[in-house]
Amino acid sequence: MKTLVIGYGNGLRGDDAVGSRAAEQVEGWDLPGVTSLAVHQLTPELAAAIAEAEAVWFIDASVEGPGRVEPVVPSEPDSRLNHLWSPGVLLYLAKSLYGAEPPAYHLLIPAVEFGYGVDLSAIARDGLADGLETLKGQLISGESNVNDVLGCVVATAQRTASNLGGASRRAMTHPTANPLSPGGQEALCTK
Repeated sequence: MKTLVIGYGNGLRGDDAVGSRAAEQVEGWDLPGVTSLAVHQLTPELAAAIAEAEAVWFIDASVEGPGRVEPVVPSEPDSRLNHLWSPGVLLYLAKSLYGAEPPAYHLLIPAVEFGYGVDLSAIARDGLADGLETLKGQLISGESNVNDVLGCVVATAQRTASNLGGASRRAMTHPTANPLSPGGQEALCTK
């Protein structure tokens, strides 16, 4: 396994399913050297698969602003036993247990609807399409340095189905700019 893609989310809670749906689509691409896992939630058992990978992509829904890609760094888990595992904690486990620290990225897709149901909102559908386009380009190129490779990252929080009769431009933000932080800059690309 060269690249591991882990998409996670609850398939019965609307937009929360966007990560697992993305992983299912990636699996359908049948790209050489790419393994994709669609899971309900992150669990410590995933650390073994992460340790075998050369690069890891986590995909999840995000209510915090536009879609984006963020680098993931190992982070020590809370000392209490809990059932909330983050990508950073899984990287920490892979490093601690197996001595492996592959580069990892978190593809966060905009999400707004989390009620019971299996349908995605228009925002999540648009974000999923844009996120998969970005991810596929990275997987095909074989690149894994988010600062050098991702000139543009998914940013679809402003897109909605009602946006000017459906006409909208696709805005992407540069991975090193945080449009949510005070003074954050957005480097826009248009498709």
